[in-house]
Amino acid sequence: MAGERAVGLVRELQGAAGGRLPPFRAEELRQALEEMRTLYERNQADVYDRLLRIRALRWEYGSILPNTIQFHMAAEEVEWFNRYKKSLATYMRSVGGEEGLDLTQDIKPPKSLYIE
Repeated sequence: MAGERAVGLVRELQGAAGGRLPPFRAEELRQALEEMRTLYERNQADVYDRLLRIRALRWEYGSILPNTIQFHMAAEEVEWFNRYKKSLATYMRSVGGEEGLDLTQDIKPPKSLYIE
């Protein structure tokens, strides 16, 4: 189980009778902290992977996501998607002259390399 070492240390501290201080277990504490760091990094990797997938959804579905996809997103993820969508729209308006440049069009390259 994740966090077993930390739980064991806390239980030992709580189980000490009469406010007695149990011996300091440096190695167990170091292992518990290492486990926490590993779990934190794994969770951060999962969050970043979701962020990349949400960013890809903007290019796949456009500026409005279907409800079936939004249903599986947290409120913070929907908020991030909306900010990304606005940021992308601002950038596209700022380049390409008066009408802007729509980067969401013609994403796939042409089949032929020759221009007619």
